[in-house]
Amino acid sequence: MKPEQAFDAPSTLSDAQVISRVRAGERALFEILMRRYNQRLYRTVRAIVRNEGDVEDVMQQAYVNAFLHLDQFEERSQFSTWLTRIAVNESFARLRRSRAGHAALDADDEGPHVTAGQPDPERQAYARELRSLIEQAIDALPAGYDGYCAKPVEASQLLRAVREVMLAS
Repeated sequence: MKPEQAFDAPSTLSDAQVISRVRAGERALFEILMRRYNQRLYRTVRAIVRNEGDVEDVMQQAYVNAFLHLDQFEERSQFSTWLTRIAVNESFARLRRSRAGHAALDADDEGPHVTAGQPDPERQAYARELRSLIEQAIDALPAGYDGYCAKPVEASQLLRAVREVMLAS
């Protein structure tokens, strides 16, 4: 590493500089890219999967895939475009798996099953309806209100997961 690189503030580094340094072995700098594009990825993934429970998993997998395949980024487009494409592909894959799983469950389903630990069906239906209404309201917000209501996925959780993968690789 060149001495002048050691003093570069992470926020002033361009994507290309960060990528170059991550490829050179400074793996921790990948966090800069994650923080930089976290909200963009959140909104993109959420618009596709529409299931809050899956958004975090899809984003985590997208970051892991981007990190593991960073050497395949050819810089023909912006990094944000490449990362977003990975997230979109992972979102569609999640939807396909979910649909396939639901189809298998529907074939075997004989009726509603309630276990002792679950809320009653009426409360479950109310919670689903409320969640759907809130998600529709967030989706209907004008672009200028993105940062006020759309809950970004907790960056520290994503960072921990990606760090684990980075250390394992």
